[in-house]
Amino acid sequence: MTSLAGELSRGRRALVLAAWALIVAATALYAVHTASGGAVWHGDALYSFAVTAAAVGIAARVALVREDRVAWSLIAAGALAWSAGDLWWIAAYTGVEDVPYPSVADGLYLAFYPLVYAGLVVLVRGRVRRFHASQWLDGLAAALVVAAIGAAVLLPPIVDANAGSSAAVVATNLGYPLGDLLVLGLVVALTGLMGWRPGRAVGLLVAGCLVFTLADSVYLFEVAAGTYAEGGLLDALWSVAMVAIGLAAWQPAKRTAAGRLEGWYVMVLPGVVAVGAITLLVFDHYARASSVAVWLSASALVVCVVRAGITFRENIAQAVTDALTGLPNRRLFHDRLDAAVARSRRQRTPMAVLVIDLDRFKDVNDSLGHASGDHLLQEVAVRLRDLVREGDTVARLGGDEFAVLLPGVAGVAAAEGAAASIAAALARPLVLDGVTIAPQASVGVAVHPDHGATPADLLRRADLAMYTAKAGAYADAAPAVAAQATGAGASPPPTVRGPRPVAS
Repeated sequence: MTSLAGELSRGRRALVLAAWALIVAATALYAVHTASGGAVWHGDALYSFAVTAAAVGIAARVALVREDRVAWSLIAAGALAWSAGDLWWIAAYTGVEDVPYPSVADGLYLAFYPLVYAGLVVLVRGRVRRFHASQWLDGLAAALVVAAIGAAVLLPPIVDANAGSSAAVVATNLGYPLGDLLVLGLVVALTGLMGWRPGRAVGLLVAGCLVFTLADSVYLFEVAAGTYAEGGLLDALWSVAMVAIGLAAWQPAKRTAAGRLEGWYVMVLPGVVAVGAITLLVFDHYARASSVAVWLSASALVVCVVRAGITFRENIAQAVTDALTGLPNRRLFHDRLDAAVARSRRQRTPMAVLVIDLDRFKDVNDSLGHASGDHLLQEVAVRLRDLVREGDTVARLGGDEFAVLLPGVAGVAAAEGAAASIAAALARPLVLDGVTIAPQASVGVAVHPDHGATPADLLRRADLAMYTAKAGAYADAAPAVAAQATGAGASPPPTVRGPRPVAS
């Protein structure tokens, strides 16, 4: 653990590192103790020290580090409750043959789960700044199938072993695996939200929760079979789990927008989840699984279907949408242009195509950088969207070239008026990287049926009109460019623009 959460003084940093080195050493020594049949002196003391010190270590993180304090406060409270349960068990029941069940220790153990669950929820909200629906569904599907597998494996033997037991005994025995599954499902969901690249902190949390689930599951099986022996290797797993969660608390925070997988990786997790859920349902056909496992598997499949639908919709949207501006791209614009021309011909009503090109856009990229150029394109897209009517189409054809499709326009004069409004709106000043500029655009207009009978004719005539306008703008702008070239640094694009011709 070479880097720590928060900004600590050198002395505190050294103290924290030394304390955790001691805790890890005690945990390792206790594991050796259990594996060797109790050959190490005072094994109970080592276990209590490792678990309690790890819980106190999480609480120390809350006191010393401001970041994620609420989340780790809840997790620390859960860890301290578990540690208190261990201490109570050692103090009250060591050497006692008839231990009450459920006991006060069980209440403290079970308090661990809701507190840690709440802490993880708060941690998710703090660590992941922006969520995609697909990531939520990936995490949910994974959590459901993990819970389904756990329910299929753990619940039947527990229920069978407790047949005829009191409600308190059954509830306590079910509380451990259900609490494990809820917490484990949430950390799996958190990992999915972070694009399955969780970093050390969440990775250690996942490891700790996995070990807790394993330890509780084996413990319940052994208790049901009457084979559990205190002080065995199984007991070491709880201390290992607690230390893993404690180490996670001290890892530097990884803030992220929810990561997104690309390519064929997008469907790997839903595919694995679907296979797991279907396998459980097939198993239920031949050897009855618990009804909880069946319902969780069915829910996971439903989530996978919804996830596949979202992926399909996103792929379609990406194929016809410009990534930078969110506008329809050239492909979608041509499809809508074909439909608009066919409708115009059928209904005998005019429609217009406007082609817009920013003047001297290269000057913005060269003088202010490509990030400013992208910002300008996004602002142009916003202004164009705000101008058009519902049913009109604004598209980015590529580079600094945009197009507007106006179905049902009144005629050439109305199209010219729309072009004038667009030019005026685009010319409003805006600030890019601290520099105020007044963007200028050349607009070409073509109207069906006046300037062409086919989509290709209309687009070609609008292009020619736009290039005529641009040539005029460049000629008129030359004196202004020369005047602005004097002085420090590169100048913003000129504020002179040429005429907006209409295709004749």
